[in-house]
Amino acid sequence: MTLPLPNLDDRTYQDLMEEARRLIPIEYPEWTDHNPSDAGITILELMAWLTEMVIYRVNRIPDENIEVFLKLLNGKDWEKTSDLDLDMAIQQTIIDLRKRYRAVTPEDYETLILKDWSEMIAPLDKYPEYLRSPSCKIARVKCFSQQNLEDFEGENFEGENFEGRNSSELKERLAVGHMSVVIVPPKPQTSVEEQQQEQLCRYIWNYLDERRLLTTTHHVTLPEYVDVQISAQLRLKEGANSEEVRTSAQKAMDNFFDPLTGGDKGQGWDFGRDVYLSEVYQVLDRLPGVDYVNAKKNEGNNSAEQAGDTVIYNGVVLQNQVNINTVKLKDYQLVNLRKLELQIQESWEEDER
Repeated sequence: MTLPLPNLDDRTYQDLMEEARRLIPIEYPEWTDHNPSDAGITILELMAWLTEMVIYRVNRIPDENIEVFLKLLNGKDWEKTSDLDLDMAIQQTIIDLRKRYRAVTPEDYETLILKDWSEMIAPLDKYPEYLRSPSCKIARVKCFSQQNLEDFEGENFEGENFEGRNSSELKERLAVGHMSVVIVPPKPQTSVEEQQQEQLCRYIWNYLDERRLLTTTHHVTLPEYVDVQISAQLRLKEGANSEEVRTSAQKAMDNFFDPLTGGDKGQGWDFGRDVYLSEVYQVLDRLPGVDYVNAKKNEGNNSAEQAGDTVIYNGVVLQNQVNINTVKLKDYQLVNLRKLELQIQESWEEDER
């Protein structure tokens, strides 16, 4: 809410003269000649004219004063250039003041990175070129309050024994005063891009360090992916091309789990969103040429394959061998489709090969 500015220029020449004439009988009763020809009235008219001029000037703020205030708001290095109009300088200063600068809430951290970071690295002489490359373009950001999602070492929590402790358990524990920012650039294709993205985290950490609260410890990390392997049997419609269906299925599943363009809304797979086998089958079932989808039958013994935190059992995705239809993710995790195994069955072939 802006403070209302007082209007000091609220009295005209006529107002001043009328007030002066009313005061003459009170202040000097012997003065009875109030005609314009009287010398005293002439002096009053002159004083009223000068007073009106002075209060007009008092109500105006000189350009020099405005420039001093603009410099106070913009910093000591700010100078008004000759080609910059004063009104434009005021407008630009107001816009800059309304920009988010201080990082306090999770929303502050996310907005500063998504909207302001690209402008921050624009100068070519201050930041390396690879920060502006497609591999370092930040498409999504998620901030987790009171969590430390960085890799843990013994000295991070003084006095605790970390032997035998699970890293995910430590990441889920309450970390008062910590803010963890997870940035989501495109998946790196080379080791060079991996190193560049690690450097990107350090640059963003420094960028946020100037804006955080003194009592806040912030962390900037890349996403933690949970590998998922899916096996399914596709029964094709008559006349469908098996290779085209296989290619479409791989592309559809890659897009569905993509951290930038996946999910139901096409805005990226949500952090912590569980993987449901029914959704996977639904995506595959919608493909052109697919009649229906089955869980892939397992040949031989019922063996389970361990893939990181994810277990594949008889072609069905498992998490901790608790629910055969769901992969449970932590709040800070995303999905990586490690492998898609498809058994294509033509419509005229028998169910059992």
